[in-house]
Amino acid sequence: RMSRVARDDSYDIWRLGRTILLLSWGVVSINGQSLIHTNSGYDTLSGVDPICWVGQAEEQQQQPPKSNTEGGSISLLNPDFVAGSIDRWNDCFVGTQLNVKAPPEHLIGSGILHSLMEYSFHVTGTLNLTALSQELSSRYNTTASQTASQTQTEPVWELTPPQIAIRLLFCEATGHFCSPFSLDQIAELSSNPTTNDEPIDDHGQDHHEEKHDAETLVTPVTLLDVNSSSTMIDFDIAVLATMPHEGLFIPLGIIELFVQNDDNNNNVSSSTMRVDIANMLTERVLEFQKPPAIQLVSQGLEIVVYFMIGVGAAIQLGMLLCLVKYRNESVVQLSQGGFLALCLIAGIIATVSSVLFNATTDLHCQLRAPLVLIPCQFLLAIVIGRIRRILHLMSPVVNWGHTASRNQRKSSRYLARMLPDFAAKSSMDDTTSSQQTPDSTTEDDANNSTTPSEGNNNNSNHRSSWSIRNSLKCAGQVIGSHTRPSSSSTRAKSIRAEFSVLRLWMWIVGVTLPQVVLEIGGEIFFPTSLTLELNDDETVGRYQCESHAYHYLAYAILLATLLFLLIISQQSRSLPSLFNEADAIASSIQMVFFVNIIAVAIVILSRDPAVNPGIQYFVLVMTILCLTVS
Repeated sequence: RMSRVARDDSYDIWRLGRTILLLSWGVVSINGQSLIHTNSGYDTLSGVDPICWVGQAEEQQQQPPKSNTEGGSISLLNPDFVAGSIDRWNDCFVGTQLNVKAPPEHLIGSGILHSLMEYSFHVTGTLNLTALSQELSSRYNTTASQTASQTQTEPVWELTPPQIAIRLLFCEATGHFCSPFSLDQIAELSSNPTTNDEPIDDHGQDHHEEKHDAETLVTPVTLLDVNSSSTMIDFDIAVLATMPHEGLFIPLGIIELFVQNDDNNNNVSSSTMRVDIANMLTERVLEFQKPPAIQLVSQGLEIVVYFMIGVGAAIQLGMLLCLVKYRNESVVQLSQGGFLALCLIAGIIATVSSVLFNATTDLHCQLRAPLVLIPCQFLLAIVIGRIRRILHLMSPVVNWGHTASRNQRKSSRYLARMLPDFAAKSSMDDTTSSQQTPDSTTEDDANNSTTPSEGNNNNSNHRSSWSIRNSLKCAGQVIGSHTRPSSSSTRAKSIRAEFSVLRLWMWIVGVTLPQVVLEIGGEIFFPTSLTLELNDDETVGRYQCESHAYHYLAYAILLATLLFLLIISQQSRSLPSLFNEADAIASSIQMVFFVNIIAVAIVILSRDPAVNPGIQYFVLVMTILCLTVS
């Protein structure tokens, strides 16, 4: 217990000393200097250059593999230490460049990054191996340099193996002191997280290091194979990183390589050196927020929608079976049952495919428009063709009835207009008849010897019958002068019309073809994919199919077709009540049109990422069911 208390006291003293050291480091850094004495490295106040440090490698360390043919991430240095102290250079060797680029998500939009999401950092740089060899020879191989000056040769340091290890280190900006020199310690803690009570050698510096969650700070090693004979190395490596929690982090890009002197005859304590190069992200600090709350369609709503889709598909399937069963009936044949069957099949396909409005993969986004819009367009095309057929067949009958009524009204107008002439002619005939009556009476009296009273009665009756005959004759002349009798063959020909099946197919293909062409072009030139859309502060989001302006044209064509169908369906209301099929279609189309208008408004308002996607999903499915079932 006493030893534990003493160790705890020494640990507290060490923490106090480390705090004083950090404060001193901050003061010196403000004055433009640093503890590692670089001239313009990123550790200075405004430096952006990389920093380099070199140390002698462990003689007994396990050498990394000679190549990375398998392509897997391996631990390059195992054990990951160097022997003795390290030499931190004021400036890296000539031709050294190392940069870390932030993910594209940080450079566009709001620039907010999220934990538990994978991002791609790019580490780019240039290494001059000739300059590195010269620098190492001048610093660590004095005897070899003197020998080389006498023999006019220079010792060569080569990569052993011809690989470069690249990885990222994330330091918590608001946490403990972090430097790239503690990278080896973090790697060791990652491999042995429960056995870190003893001090760990940090490039020759012994101190007690706190436990760190290494997985949150270090990315796996990425190996870059290089040509052993190359003197200049340029690289651009994408390093994937996933932060497990939110916070402020400073990304450091670090590359590690081994070089070996091929002149082993000189007095060199170790012919293998390890070179580390590091640089900080230019933006310095990246903020990682909590992952956005992803809104999904609830399981209960999915069950309800599946049930309604099943009921709608079952209704249409039952109608299709009945149509097939009674296909030989005269009513079905008169209604062109084949086109009705195609209409029901298209409706079933669109109904079942409406489940794709709740897209969870890219394939769902790519299939839902062709499998829903094209059958709906085909269904509307069949209905348009049938209404055009009904109107074409019934219009001669309606026109003939209107013509007969119009002729009757015209005759009445002519008769009223000719009444004065008719009256004048009638009176003239009466006068003539009255003048002729006495002679005839005298003649009758002479022949028959009738009494005067009987003669007067006979004359009066004779004049009345004569007047009626003349009136009917005059009316017939007036009406006949303004109406033309038509033969039975002319009347039969005027009410006869024909609408062939080929003409009906032309209407169907003409209405459906634009939608098919649009969908094929969209899949080729503007393929859709499932994307995560977030609100402004990127705290809430949902998955939606990425849409191009081109894709909205397909929905516009469907609505335009529905509007055209509504217009021509209203013309069918003037047909006789005996032919009420078109009137029922008109009522159904009117209801479907207004339902679609309301659905479009709801879908537009519910596209915000903060709105639950179940609303949009339910409305779209109900719209398709209303169109196909009704």
